[in-house]
Amino acid sequence: MDANHLLYLVRACQLFVAGHKGSLKEGLASVKAKTLFIPATNDLLLMPYLAQNVHELLVDGEVSSSYATLEGDLGHLEGVLDITEQANLISEFLKQ
Repeated sequence: MDANHLLYLVRACQLFVAGHKGSLKEGLASVKAKTLFIPATNDLLLMPYLAQNVHELLVDGEVSSSYATLEGDLGHLEGVLDITEQANLISEFLKQ
C-alpha cells in the first residue's frame, strides 16, 4: 500500500452513503433485515455514536435492530479480541 492508495481509501470512506442515496436515512429505508450493532466504546476508527445513529434510524423505520457495546481499552481491536463478551447476545440474535 502506498500513500496515494491510503488517500483514495480514506476519501472513498468519507464519500460513502449507505444505499447510495442522497442521505443515510434514505439509504436505510430499503433495509428490512434484522440488525445487530456491537461497537467498542473506545473505538476511535468506527466510533460508537455512528452505529447508535444508524440503529436509531432503523428502529424509527420499524426495522428490528439491536444495539450493545463492547467494553475495554482495546479500541478498534475490541471486536476481534474481546467479542466473546457479547457471545450470548450474538447467539440469541442468530437464533431469531
